[in-house]
Amino acid sequence: MAGAQAATDGTALTLLTPAVTLAPWLSRRMDCTPANFAPLGRISFTPVVLIVRADAPYQSIADLLSRRAAREELAAPAPSDWDPSQVAQALFVARAGLSVHAVGGLNTPAERLRALLAGDVDLAFAPLDGVLDPGVAGQVRILAVSSPARVPRIPEVPSLRDAGLDIAVGGWRALASPAGSPRPVIDQLSEALRTVMEGPPLRAELTRAGLAPSWLGPDEVERVLTSEYCDAGTLFASLGVSVRKQVLGLEGR
Repeated sequence: MAGAQAATDGTALTLLTPAVTLAPWLSRRMDCTPANFAPLGRISFTPVVLIVRADAPYQSIADLLSRRAAREELAAPAPSDWDPSQVAQALFVARAGLSVHAVGGLNTPAERLRALLAGDVDLAFAPLDGVLDPGVAGQVRILAVSSPARVPRIPEVPSLRDAGLDIAVGGWRALASPAGSPRPVIDQLSEALRTVMEGPPLRAELTRAGLAPSWLGPDEVERVLTSEYCDAGTLFASLGVSVRKQVLGLEGR
């Protein structure tokens, strides 16, 4: 990623996405990790949600989790390209202790949604915006949202953390300077970015692009990226799909 080798004087910025926390574990061609960047701030976050069919017997996430005691096997999409929805699902299955039968061949959010509506799978994770689409909304039930807290657009839906599962995965965008950028440069650029984020033009532009404006400062973004990166490495290693475990204390796990 060229941005990691750019000048550290604030003249070259990189737009980061979840790829920087996920791809390093999946591709040897991705030679950058969160440690290669100094975040300025997060500008958007779109959570993914746990969904079932509207006619499913699960009225709440508690109903779904009760299947653990009955050792009931649930059908869910098999991971393919490891987008945030699939990472959230894998973390949910692992941390909830559910027994799952993986259904393959569902490689896109649209294919996973069609499989859910057809009854081929019992649950799925999907981006919130796609689930709220008028053509879909009445056909699914949202059981939980994968975000640090409940989201204003669906305040009645609990977060996975409300259910005791520490999972907050979604699609996000953040701006960053290369690692090693002087702190005064980071602070100045971050404050300028925060000011722009508070104005209607950028928020409107993000909304038109299908992104939910959501600000986090540099230190918070660094903590989130480090946590996501470590969680992804541990998850992929446990599933046998990790290609490397060389940093952040994951060696030998």
